[in-house]
Amino acid sequence: HLARGAAANALVLVAANFRAVFTFLIARLLGEAGLGRFTLVFATVDLISKVGILGLDVAVVPLLVKREATGDRDGSRRLFVRAVVAGLGVSTLLAMVGLPVLVWIAGRYHLEGFSRGGTIMLLALPGIAVARIATGTSRALMSMRSELYSRGLVETWMTTGVFVIAVGLGLRDTAPSLAVVAGSTGGAIVAFALATRALEAPRRGVARPGPAPSGGALPTMVEMLRFSLPIAGSSLLSSLSLSVDVLLLGAFVGRAPGVTLESFGVFCAAAEVAGGLRKVRQVFDPIFVPVAATRHASGLRGDLRDTVASPGRWVLAGQLPLVGVLVLASGAVLSIYGPGFRSGALWLAVLALAHAANSFTGLIDALLVIERPWLGLINAIVTVSTQLLAGLILIPL
Repeated sequence: HLARGAAANALVLVAANFRAVFTFLIARLLGEAGLGRFTLVFATVDLISKVGILGLDVAVVPLLVKREATGDRDGSRRLFVRAVVAGLGVSTLLAMVGLPVLVWIAGRYHLEGFSRGGTIMLLALPGIAVARIATGTSRALMSMRSELYSRGLVETWMTTGVFVIAVGLGLRDTAPSLAVVAGSTGGAIVAFALATRALEAPRRGVARPGPAPSGGALPTMVEMLRFSLPIAGSSLLSSLSLSVDVLLLGAFVGRAPGVTLESFGVFCAAAEVAGGLRKVRQVFDPIFVPVAATRHASGLRGDLRDTVASPGRWVLAGQLPLVGVLVLASGAVLSIYGPGFRSGALWLAVLALAHAANSFTGLIDALLVIERPWLGLINAIVTVSTQLLAGLILIPL
């Protein structure tokens, strides 16, 4: 199941990688400054989305696995509906409140990265919440192809298509944000429909050695949130740790030596390329969590350790050649975005090493979600605190 799930998700990542066309078009059509603005706003929206989802995109996997283990399909449907309603409601509220607040903050503190209407990207929050919770539901049911259609095809190409149309209509400054809103909404509709279909389909269970655990009473919303909120906190901080460099640099644009909007855009391109190394591990993430949750529910801890070890070796083997290319040919890789981006070659080499290390150890983070959610939260707090302190000291220098 781990190998088949990884193979299916590899197709998802191949399709989703065409999202790089969207970033490439922003760099080519809007330049370094345009890419910098987009990356800063997108990182902010992605961070806020972790709050709106309430950790239910990940928490729904072990919760549904437990219901499915006892054949309680009706309970699975009700859990799914509760999760979607909670995530959609909170995300919509955040979008309504956050949009004017972010506009005010940008104007009050003269944050150039949030200028020119890019903040309307916050309207994508409801779609992001529904899409991720529905995708988590499909993963729990071992329906790994759903993400290929929702995120890999619909969201990716709708985002790119809307961007091209918006630029053609003269909406250059707001085109990236409009594209993200449209793509997220379209992907959410497809993801929800496919998750609903998977819940209606006959059960195609994973073989579980030993007696099936009792599902017990359906957890209340309070109990669901008690389980998911530590995951939400850990997910928020993990996402922050991956984007804190972009967010901090964005805050220092025009306020620190060498941090202009153009140089910031070059750094964002380097961060985007280096972040692609995480996709090697993401081949396994969607299937790893439900398989590990099944092992945990069965009490087979020895097998659980084997489940972690095998993909760890595969991730390391897949990353090493890519790291070599990004370190040795970083300037040539960045020149694809335009000649002005070649100056970020050293940044790309350093970021490639950092993202590779983070990605390799990330399987342990996924295991902590199932075994020790609070320990994962503590680990994320220490990581982000270290990054923030280092950034606040080093960037002004």
